Amino acid sequence: MHGRLELQQFKDLCHRIDDLLSQVEGDSTELRTQLTNILMAQDFQDLTGQIIRRVITLVSEVETRLVEILKVFSDEQQPITTKPKQATSGVEGPIINPHERDDAVASQDEVDDLLSSLGF
Repeated sequence: MHGRLELQQFKDLCHRIDDLLSQVEGDSTELRTQLTNILMAQDFQDLTGQIIRRVITLVSEVETRLVEILKVFSDEQQPITTKPKQATSGVEGPIINPHERDDAVASQDEVDDLLSSLGF
């Protein structure tokens, strides 16, 4: 610093300082890239969270409205029922005389046909 270095020592010092500055520049570029990636990931996460919250809110509103619609139509449909319900003890058992009933299947082929019509 005070001119006490020899010319060769000064040149070595300049080369080391130049190498250090190049390394710092490369490291700062890498650091900037990594920080940018972190910020982009946080922004993406924030946007994804906002979208998910909006979807959840929308689904909740749709569910609430569907329940309201079902309540309205179920109240209207109950008095219109023309076929009286059969009194049951709460437990369904095997169907006796399935050939005489129109709401029961009588054979495995009919069960298979029913399931295939439902997409199974």
